[in-house]
Amino acid sequence: MHSLLREIVAASKELSKLRQASVSRNELLAIGKGRDGARSLKDALLTQGISIIAEFKRAAPSTGDIDLNATAAEVAAAYEEGGASAMSVLTEPTYFKGNVEYLREARNACQMPILRKDFITERYQVTEAWAYGADAILLIAAALTDDDVKVLVGEAQSLGLEVLFEVHDEQEALRANQLGLEIVGVNQRDLNDFTINYQLAGALAKFLEAEVVVAESGIRNASDISQLRGGDVNAALVGSSLMKSKDKTSSVKRLVEAGT
Repeated sequence: MHSLLREIVAASKELSKLRQASVSRNELLAIGKGRDGARSLKDALLTQGISIIAEFKRAAPSTGDIDLNATAAEVAAAYEEGGASAMSVLTEPTYFKGNVEYLREARNACQMPILRKDFITERYQVTEAWAYGADAILLIAAALTDDDVKVLVGEAQSLGLEVLFEVHDEQEALRANQLGLEIVGVNQRDLNDFTINYQLAGALAKFLEAEVVVAESGIRNASDISQLRGGDVNAALVGSSLMKSKDKTSSVKRLVEAGT
């Protein structure tokens, strides 16, 4: 596991222990009891061209603070107006300045499926994602064993959640195939030095067996989206460039247009 990822995962586990001490799993199930049915991330991304998953994040280790005044509700409404197919919400608080409450805020402000993007290693975090309004969760291959993935996918499925499985290299992509995962994201960022390999998603997508392949990291503009067309990539997750934009609706529209 990369050193930064190891550090973030360790912090996430400690935070999860604290949350479990204050809110039990049964209490989480009660919190989520009144939520509406899940919105399918897979179905939302299986459209012609390159679908856009627009991300809400207030900060990131690679960029520092981005927009600490942004609210999940306002950003969700802007993304949906721009034509995004889904919304990713960072909930990790220490490195990304997120909060699980942002899931609920985003869900209440739009009709898009909501992806909880965090460093999930425990069943409790999956239940927490469901309780606060997520429709799908991110699982990171580099942070989990195959047995871990099976347990977490089983928990997600029991709650009606989908899984976006994130890979960084060919070995992890092969694991995704062996595990039979339907939605796979290719993170093009090297977690050691934060450099981006802009060809990685297209290269790994050629032998991924997932129904949906998502390009992650380094997607900045319409030109980047256009370069993904005609290959085996179905969607692109776009975060920092959209969060830095003064007109998020127009920025999403340009990406959507480039992908169709």
